[in-house]
Amino acid sequence: MAEPTTLKVGLQAKLEAFGSVLMADYLGEFKKENLNVEISVVPPNEATLLLEKQHLDVIAAGGNAGAYNLLAAGSSLRLVFPLAARPEDSTAGIYINEKAFDKPLQDLNARDFVGKTVSIPYAAGGTGSAAFWSWLEKLPGGEGISPKDLTWEQLDPPSTSVALINGAIAVGWISPPNDVQIASANCCKLLDDASKAVPVSGYGIGSSLKERGDVTEAFVRALARTTRDHLTGDYRSKPDLAVAFPKVLGIQESAWRQTAKVNYDPKMKMDISHVIDSQKMWREAGLLRYEKDLTSNDAYDPSFLEKLGYPQDH
Repeated sequence: MAEPTTLKVGLQAKLEAFGSVLMADYLGEFKKENLNVEISVVPPNEATLLLEKQHLDVIAAGGNAGAYNLLAAGSSLRLVFPLAARPEDSTAGIYINEKAFDKPLQDLNARDFVGKTVSIPYAAGGTGSAAFWSWLEKLPGGEGISPKDLTWEQLDPPSTSVALINGAIAVGWISPPNDVQIASANCCKLLDDASKAVPVSGYGIGSSLKERGDVTEAFVRALARTTRDHLTGDYRSKPDLAVAFPKVLGIQESAWRQTAKVNYDPKMKMDISHVIDSQKMWREAGLLRYEKDLTSNDAYDPSFLEKLGYPQDH
């Protein structure tokens, strides 16, 4: 940028999955673009609204029903850069506390979940909820229940972990480093198939950047450079990141190394297939205020990455 430019970015939490932004800031990659990036932690159900009101310029945008309602109403929210992907060996994801039921996990049917409490980001309107619902529908009796038969909540990550262990909720989305606590609690099981169904989301820009393509381009360029030069491959073996990540995340290096690393795609592709898939569950839950389903082209703008030489699927 020709002049110093401030960019306000909202993240759901300081997690390793947001490493492209966190490390770009810590390692000075934004400064190279003359960007002063202000990072704040914002509850996911507030982020899109703050983006619309131009209190934020960029958010980490997982697909959610509220965002899609805004898109259908003409919102300028567009994804421009991918988040990291959940690795194959990750122990983060959707967990069930078997003690909340009177039978083992393999014997459960869909009706056993009626009245149970589920805590997943964005509650019933989140992509994680749609992934869990897809798993639930495949159980015996899955065709006979509705999302309205369950109680959907949104707790912060540490509270979700405690509530799941205590049996206050039956199902919860557990993010690092709380998955270490869950694994040692011997109460809960990871729904591996459901967790892996959660797709990669991305960083989304709002109306404040609609006419500022130069700012968005500088932001994406810094993220791409950070991903390419620092985060692909075995990034945890790099001494500077072994210092940077624990410091930024506010945890000890030993705790950081106990969690599974995330995958940063060197091709920097955005997987937004959930744009279509998630809408089925949200319609059943009565959360969508529009009739015609959105397509992937309504939710993301691949032009900034393509300009940098990273082709995207349309």
